[in-house]
Amino acid sequence: MAIDWQRLADDDYYADVCTRVYEACQRGILRYCAARLGDALGAEVMQEVFLTMVKTLRTYRPGPPVEGWLYGMAKQKCQQALRNRTRRQDIATAFGKDIQQQVHAEPSSPPGAGLEARERATRLATSLTKLPELERIVLHWHFHRDLSVAESAEALGMSEAAVRKRLQRALRRLKELMDDGPTG
Repeated sequence: MAIDWQRLADDDYYADVCTRVYEACQRGILRYCAARLGDALGAEVMQEVFLTMVKTLRTYRPGPPVEGWLYGMAKQKCQQALRNRTRRQDIATAFGKDIQQQVHAEPSSPPGAGLEARERATRLATSLTKLPELERIVLHWHFHRDLSVAESAEALGMSEAAVRKRLQRALRRLKELMDDGPTG
């Protein structure tokens, strides 16, 4: 294919040359890419080859035939597509099990479960406010700070038996308040 390299600065001539090169080489480049990558990916890579040609033909140095340049570009783009496909497969293999476990994990809780949990938490907070302050303190220290009965007794200046009794009484009252419902 004869190209007047001096005239490539003219946009009309450039468009005409790109069209002629495309028409002359499209089938061969498509066959080349499809043979290496399959029809769908081969067609995509062929399009990338010609897009690159349109963008860079003005910088091509005359000498070797343009067809050889296009086939060289197609070879590089096919190799890149194969590397990308391999990377995607490696990622899918590496993370596939994790993704599958997350997707097929235990079924999510029923739709109303979140609402029920919020209602329970509200009822608990309301019930706690109805307890005497010392019982709230003993409960808080025991369940949230993980203090033992002995540690709580020492901090409060009470006997262990008294703290244990307060804890039992607080739990019993809290259960009664919670069982009475949201209004208490």
